[in-house]
Amino acid sequence: MNSPRFNKSLTLIEMLLAMALISVVVLGFFAIDLFSRNHLLGTDRQARLQNEISHLLGHMTKNIIGTDSRGGAIGDINQSPVEIGAIDADNALLVLVDWNNNGYRDAGDKQIAYRYRGDPDYQMWFYPDYTYSPAFYEVITQKKIRPDFSTNTSKPTHINYSPADNYLDVQITVCWDPDENPNACGTLNNPSVKMITRIKMPSVSTN
Repeated sequence: MNSPRFNKSLTLIEMLLAMALISVVVLGFFAIDLFSRNHLLGTDRQARLQNEISHLLGHMTKNIIGTDSRGGAIGDINQSPVEIGAIDADNALLVLVDWNNNGYRDAGDKQIAYRYRGDPDYQMWFYPDYTYSPAFYEVITQKKIRPDFSTNTSKPTHINYSPADNYLDVQITVCWDPDENPNACGTLNNPSVKMITRIKMPSVSTN
C-alpha cells in the first residue's frame, strides 16, 4: 500500500503574515534612511551657519581693532568712537576709526558702519567709508541673521557697549530660515547658531 502524498502550500494567512513582516522591515529601513538624511541635512546646515557667523564676527573684529592699512576704533570716554544709531531707519553700529593710522583722533578719521537689514533680507551690510561714501556698502552675510542688532540684550542679535569700557560685546544669532516660517529657529529642519565675542579696542582710552 502506497503512503499518502501531502502537498505543501502557503495558506492565505501565512502569506499575509509574510507580507506584513516584509512591510515592517522595509518601513524600518525607510525610517532609518529618512532619519539619517534629516540628521545629515541638519548637521550640514548648522556647519554652514557656523561659517556664516564666524565670518561676520571675524569681519567686525578685524575692522574695529584695525587693519594693516589703517588703525582701529579711536576715542576716549568723552569722545566715544562707537555710535549705536540707524541708517535709513535700520539699526546700525557706527565706529570712528583711525583712518590715517597716526595714533590720535583728528579730522582725518572716518566712520565705518554695520547695518542690519531685517525682513525680508536678514543681512548685515558693511560700509567701509560711511563718512564720505555713505551710499557704498558690501553685503557680507547671507539671509540668515536674526533680528535685530540693537542694544536690547533680550534680542537674539545685539550689541552691548559702555563708554567707560574699551570693548564691545557682540552677540550674533543666525538661523537657516530666520523668518521662522514654517519651522521655528532651533528645530531640526531650521537649525540656529549663536556666538558671542568681545572686541577690545586698544586705541580707545577709558580715562
